[in-house]
Amino acid sequence: MSDTDGRLTFAYGGCVFEIPEGLAAPKKGSLFFCRNLAVTPHERVLEIGGGLGLAAVLMARAGARVVATDIVHEAVQTIRANARRNGVAVDVREMMGVLKQLRGQGGDADVVDAVDPGAMGDELLPDWYDDWVIVDRERLRQLRLHVLDSMCRQLSSRGLHFEAIDVGLMAIAAEPLRESAHRALIEAHLAERNVAEARRQYVSYALLLRDAGCGTPSPSLTQLLRGSGCEVAPLD
Repeated sequence: MSDTDGRLTFAYGGCVFEIPEGLAAPKKGSLFFCRNLAVTPHERVLEIGGGLGLAAVLMARAGARVVATDIVHEAVQTIRANARRNGVAVDVREMMGVLKQLRGQGGDADVVDAVDPGAMGDELLPDWYDDWVIVDRERLRQLRLHVLDSMCRQLSSRGLHFEAIDVGLMAIAAEPLRESAHRALIEAHLAERNVAEARRQYVSYALLLRDAGCGTPSPSLTQLLRGSGCEVAPLD
């Protein structure tokens, strides 16, 4: 441990952790636990009692998807600060920042450079059903879907059609019946002048709606195809 500019810090595993007043330095048990961590990339981990964020940061740097919790508010703030200090992205906070941008700029915010789409691949605590989790999980799910839609359109407008299509498919995989995701993907195909691909995506979406008993694509989506010179016949 060292005192830097009046701040107590602790170095471990190639990382530096600040220890604010009121929180204790890691004890031998915590260090033993960290020495024997065995996580794999994309593995989901829930840490209860995160403290300084020592284990959470080390696991995240190893590629795990970590949710760190603590009953002490100051500890939660410290975990976030130490995560940022050591180059660990706090996904939920990144997405919330994008939401504020989208709201403040009427949906014109640049989300392509603000968020890594791969960082939004998982839901918040997917196997938890406590009341306090359900609302926040749905809020973040809706945010993720809107960000993916916007990102698909923005990538396409930059001429990055392959990347736009990839993100559009991510949005559809997250919610297959959501028309805005299909529309963004169809627009990306049309921007690349792949009318046949756009029509195939439209038909695939129409079949999904029919099989789910959810009606048909909206007239505006149908008109989008027809406006590109592609005739769309009613499904049997």
